[in-house]
Amino acid sequence: MPAGINQAESARMEKEQSQEARVRAMFAEGFPTLPAYIFELSTLLSCVPVDLRRVCRVIRTDPSLAAQVIRLCNAAMLGLRGRVSHIEHAVILLGTERLRTLVLTCSLVQHWGNLLSSADL
Repeated sequence: MPAGINQAESARMEKEQSQEARVRAMFAEGFPTLPAYIFELSTLLSCVPVDLRRVCRVIRTDPSLAAQVIRLCNAAMLGLRGRVSHIEHAVILLGTERLRTLVLTCSLVQHWGNLLSSADL
């Protein structure tokens, strides 16, 4: 062990190197294939006007995504007085850009979440 580095610092450095190696290995293998609904939602949310019925139908195909949309809408950051329990209401309140970001983020976390620590995500 080099002078001036204690055991805790050495352990931290080893952990960081291990995480970096996992990330490098993931990138070497290529990005995971995202579900088709991600691309469909991105296309639907880019259209003018947005077909909210179709957007909601696609969101409902993934229960995890539907739960995340509702959860984000009910988060304190939106400052709503009541609780949102319907996908349609949540989609309207979140807006297309925030919804697009949420969908992509949820998908990436779902596919890469097992490979990275929560701090790395």
